[in-house]
Amino acid sequence: MSIVRAVNDYFEVYKNLQKMCKYRGANEIIQCPDCKAKIFERREDFLQSFQATSSAQILAKRIADPYGRPDAYLLVFLISDALGQISTKKNFKERIREANSIYAQFPRNENLAHELIIVVPQIQATSKLDKHIQEAREEKPSIDVTFVTCDRFCIEVPLHVSVPKHEIMLPDEIAELSKSRHVDPSSFQKICVSGPHQDAMAIWMGLLPRMLIRIHRFSDCVGSEIAYRYCVGGDKD
Repeated sequence: MSIVRAVNDYFEVYKNLQKMCKYRGANEIIQCPDCKAKIFERREDFLQSFQATSSAQILAKRIADPYGRPDAYLLVFLISDALGQISTKKNFKERIREANSIYAQFPRNENLAHELIIVVPQIQATSKLDKHIQEAREEKPSIDVTFVTCDRFCIEVPLHVSVPKHEIMLPDEIAELSKSRHVDPSSFQKICVSGPHQDAMAIWMGLLPRMLIRIHRFSDCVGSEIAYRYCVGGDKD
């Protein structure tokens, strides 16, 4: 039994994935009549469709993001365990092709990036799986492919009681902080936005390397405090 089945159900994950799109700066969740990307409000309607197709899709659009994330279409695939061997190269290629066909329905705009997030039940990470993911990314360089397991979305992570408030700092704020503290942003402690040590908030917020994050912490001992984290790719060590 996968983690998502043990902790929650796919409908809750599906709703949290819509929220993730908003955290990533999506201005709009798109109801797409010509593809499977639909907005389900009722659990029964979602489950009926999900069980029939073994997947669900969420399509969103992010434009004019003040934090430096590129204007982009965000396409999220939520895959059920009925699909079987999701880790095979064939399945990754099929998802890339399907995403490309969906993006082809929209007017071509060189300023818009394409992001594909594939969410599957818990699956053991292997070097073979990593190779398939890398090949999928290289096959379609115009699409940024992210592979995530369902357990990251069983709850709304940014609102969990143990997760302090994270804010992406604007360029003007970073410049002012650097000037007032006489520090380079890269000198702060690091937060990984990709790779095996990818932070959960990096997934939810769509963090990119070289971003600076302001974290509001509170404890009974010291009260309120602000910490800063510099975003890096890969292993922060």
